[in-house]
Amino acid sequence: MLISRNRGKGKLLMYAKKQYVKVLNQAWDELEQRDWKETATRCALRADGGAYLMDSLGHTLRVEAGARQIFEPGGRPVRPIFQIVLLHHLLRDSGEAPAGEDIPIHTFHDLMLYHNTIKWRSLDILAGAYGTRPELLESIGARLGGEPRGIGDGSVMLRPMPRIRWTAVIHAEDDEFPAEAQILFDKNATAMMHPEDMVVLSELLAHRLANMANSEAGYAGDWQDTAEES
Repeated sequence: MLISRNRGKGKLLMYAKKQYVKVLNQAWDELEQRDWKETATRCALRADGGAYLMDSLGHTLRVEAGARQIFEPGGRPVRPIFQIVLLHHLLRDSGEAPAGEDIPIHTFHDLMLYHNTIKWRSLDILAGAYGTRPELLESIGARLGGEPRGIGDGSVMLRPMPRIRWTAVIHAEDDEFPAEAQILFDKNATAMMHPEDMVVLSELLAHRLANMANSEAGYAGDWQDTAEES
């Protein structure tokens, strides 16, 4: 289990470092038992010498099984918690085609109990950052390879993995109602990701987008610039 349903005090609700390092190593161990060519085909990775390339948020990550690392374009390792999400995706993705229909994250059967966690840790973060300026979501999301969706007062669809579509929607505040946010996944997302990883990914992306909105320059940053880890 990667997350807790407790509200917490401003930190990502994930394993402490010593715990998620163990989870990360377990994921690499399991992948070593898999056929990498089959995994790459199933998950839309591209072979590059002894490594595989994965499109993620408008950039290309380098998956090096021999080194047991995933690298950003500049050569820095991806944060361990995001590596866990990526590796779990490679292990779980069945290759089933997306349904082509997006639904709110909390409506997935396995995530109904996480509704409050999703609200506190992701939806409220997005609403706070974009509720008074929903038009900013599309322009900032574009820096991460995002595409506008035309939903609500502002929306953007990101691809954190080649086969995963993640959509943030903002309904702006007005005189009667506070701002609200939604997070949408393809209806078949649980055939590609573990449900709890969907929650962790959403928190990472929500904080990423919020940090970019709150930065004077709108700098895209990297995975080191997201929410604080435990």
